[in-house]
Amino acid sequence: FATLLQESLGSAYSVRIGMRYSKPTIESALKEFSNESIQKLLIVPLYPQYAEATTGSSVKEVTRQIENLTLNFSTQTMSPFFDNKSFIKM
Repeated sequence: FATLLQESLGSAYSVRIGMRYSKPTIESALKEFSNESIQKLLIVPLYPQYAEATTGSSVKEVTRQIENLTLNFSTQTMSPFFDNKSFIKM
């Protein structure tokens, strides 16, 4: 997913995977972004629908890690995409 998204976006963007309970971790992804002087972070949950237990808790963990690492990122979270035509075609 990350490789295809990176190819689609091009070199003007940096794509990283950060997982809540596995590797690579959210913390390691954020540290990589901080080394690249990233200022804006778009969080793309890999859950197509929104649920507090999955998407909500993952986004909260990203925010918590940003605060713990004292990073100065502005963040935005991608909206649920369960009804996106491109996703449905997959």
